[in-house]
Amino acid sequence: MDEQKPIIRLHPGDDRNEYTVAELDALKERDFKTRLFISSQSLLMNSVWMRTHHTDNAEHKSNLTYIRDYFKAACATQNHTAAKATLTALLTTMFAMEESNYNSFATIVASGLSEEGTNTSFEVHTTMLEDQSSAGIEIARRRLVLLMDMLFSKISVKRFLIGGKNCNIYRLVHCDTKGNKNKWPLVYVIFSFLLQVCLTVFVVLEVVFITNSEKVTQTEELKYSLYILATLGSTYSLLVTLPEIASTIEAYSIFGQIGAIQMIDAIINVFIPLTLVVSGYFVIINETNFINGVLNTAALLFIPEIDDRIPSLLGYDENAVIENYLIKEAKIEYNKYLSLKNDESIDKKFANAHGLGVEFNDYFITNSTEQGRSPQDFALYQLFIVVKKKNKEEGIEIDPSNDITEDCLLKSVEWQHVHFGKNDETSPRIGLLEVVKLISGEKVKIKVTGGDEKIRLRKKHHKLPE
Repeated sequence: MDEQKPIIRLHPGDDRNEYTVAELDALKERDFKTRLFISSQSLLMNSVWMRTHHTDNAEHKSNLTYIRDYFKAACATQNHTAAKATLTALLTTMFAMEESNYNSFATIVASGLSEEGTNTSFEVHTTMLEDQSSAGIEIARRRLVLLMDMLFSKISVKRFLIGGKNCNIYRLVHCDTKGNKNKWPLVYVIFSFLLQVCLTVFVVLEVVFITNSEKVTQTEELKYSLYILATLGSTYSLLVTLPEIASTIEAYSIFGQIGAIQMIDAIINVFIPLTLVVSGYFVIINETNFINGVLNTAALLFIPEIDDRIPSLLGYDENAVIENYLIKEAKIEYNKYLSLKNDESIDKKFANAHGLGVEFNDYFITNSTEQGRSPQDFALYQLFIVVKKKNKEEGIEIDPSNDITEDCLLKSVEWQHVHFGKNDETSPRIGLLEVVKLISGEKVKIKVTGGDEKIRLRKKHHKLPE
């Protein structure tokens, strides 16, 4: 942290809602990038402060306090029981957040943790940081990033399993039984596996018997119709299979081991669907009538989905199972963190980490107001795409996006605020915005017009990254 710049608290206090004149002057000197300032003091819950260019977010003050307590217990006091308790509380809180609320919180923390925690500062106090040298602060930042990665990586896993609907019976039972003495849910794994394998074997045997038997009698109309049906059905099966193969590979990387359940998962969601694509084709083209062709096509499509349907049929509470599993995994990961005894081990961890969950080195356009607003207040915390239309009359569009595309990734952002005279606001409007896209290098310039009223811009330019 640049010590020459003033520190502004995350929220001024419960007794007032406006800044003082001195605080407004200090706001002008603050960096655009959000900074986390972790303090050992706790005054009106202000134990973690935020520094941004022009806005504050009081919505997450208690969550930020948890981060302070988490870091303090793990690194300063080394009370690891308290650290794991706080880790559990933070994860539980983040699991319960609404999507927009979580995105707002994650954006705030991510800004402070970007570039290996460069935008995080600590109070110079023995209760927070034992080694107060520049090297000590650097290691503390890296430790904080590792500690927070335990949280954000678990959110990513939950989004994959629950949000992405990739939670079949095999992955769910793995989460439910790992570390538990009660292994009775394995019965569901065995049942689903035997059923799906049995059905697939019967399909393969049907192909074998067709090959060894006399050729069935078919009319020309039936023959060509079945070829079309078999081709369409096999193509659809393949299209469904490819994402399943990708999700199986992703699940393996998440669970990080090859156990019996993982092998069964791979057999059911990789080998069996591919077997059915091929064998199912020959079964369909050798049917004796239209309706059997249709019924068998539907049956072949159903076999790979059995493991996906069983959890809902059994009434499994997927959220509870996955969240309990992720909390246990976070504690196990914390125990591994304890093995990083010295600074060299931390440096080595970062040198070998190609995919830490807390990576925010790319810049996204969002309309996050950083004021704790919700969708009901018409504030959507999500990515935006920047598209320049070919037709000049249509201009440039900045639209919400649910996916990260090339039009979301920005190399740099530069802007000027609208000048309001003496009554400058703490949340000024942008009058001129220039962005450079990360992939294509395309430059996009957007200028706000005020109709008949001429818009004046402030002289000061702001740029990210600086």
